[in-house]
Amino acid sequence: SIFLKDTGTTNFAFPDSSMAFTLQGTDSNACEQTVQVGIQVQQIPSLEVSSDTSLIIGERIRLEARSNELVSYRWTPNTQMDCEDCPSPEVQPLDSTEYCVVISDENGCFEVERCILIAIDKKYSLNVPQSFSPNGDGSNERIFVKGWGLDKLLEWRIYNRWGQQVYESADLDEGWDGSYRGEPQNMDTYAYVVRALNFDGEEMVLEGFITLIR
Repeated sequence: SIFLKDTGTTNFAFPDSSMAFTLQGTDSNACEQTVQVGIQVQQIPSLEVSSDTSLIIGERIRLEARSNELVSYRWTPNTQMDCEDCPSPEVQPLDSTEYCVVISDENGCFEVERCILIAIDKKYSLNVPQSFSPNGDGSNERIFVKGWGLDKLLEWRIYNRWGQQVYESADLDEGWDGSYRGEPQNMDTYAYVVRALNFDGEEMVLEGFITLIR
């Protein structure tokens, strides 16, 4: 407790932590009265965020913000972000972006801001593995179009040695399982044509061959 003795009616105190103040008054007849007042000091909340980093365009990353207090979160900018008011949103920036988070304590007394820079490398590539083995062993069962910065698969067509189309897809996540109309295809070399769009809206084309191994 802190005892304040003064002939005035006003005293100023600036405590660093919560504490109780005791006020003792004495009148002209030497009568005393004591009053205790509790003061709750709201601490400035701490805020730690993940480090600056770089990504290849199209990649996703989860931002991290941590505080030792009960706080609310507000992230900006909120484009390409799955949650703007949570501590760990996932983002997919298409350009280099500085994301900033502001936290507010539950009483609205303080706001603290930190920022994270995500640098984007606009590196584009389109490729297909040379072989795969859909033999039921659980490994390398499907073959996929791969690359950096791919936004959308326009078409992927695969042909056998007689020019018959045995597969077609516009889904990057599907992949060919080595079958045609439910029938496993023979071990052989197959030709393909791939057309895809990158995140800059440019069309990319690739032609090549796949070896099916069983």
